[in-house]
Amino acid sequence: MLQGGNQMNKGYRWTVNACFIGYIIQAIVNNFVPLLFLTFQSSYGIPLSRITLLITVNFAVQLMVDLASVSFVDRIGYRVSLLIAHAASALGLVGLVMCLAVPKDQRGWEKPGRRPLPPGEIE
Repeated sequence: MLQGGNQMNKGYRWTVNACFIGYIIQAIVNNFVPLLFLTFQSSYGIPLSRITLLITVNFAVQLMVDLASVSFVDRIGYRVSLLIAHAASALGLVGLVMCLAVPKDQRGWEKPGRRPLPPGEIE
């Protein structure tokens, strides 16, 4: 508890609330996109092996950043790290949209001469 009662500095309170909102946003980003992976498989013809690789890379990067942030968040400050986290989340969502907008003939994950698998069929 802070001295002088339980009144928190207004700027600090806003920073803490923004951090909590950031956690919620990042949880949505990291948990919503995997729910769409089966849709990506059926709509875009992405093989299940590539989807599982995406899931693995997603969580590995998330864990590495969480472990690394322990050492640098105190040095750069909570506000700066919050801005970086929100910018990275926004860039990730924009990148996802841009990747899905790639024309079908320019996608690197489809093998030539293969038909997309129907929903529910495993490679």
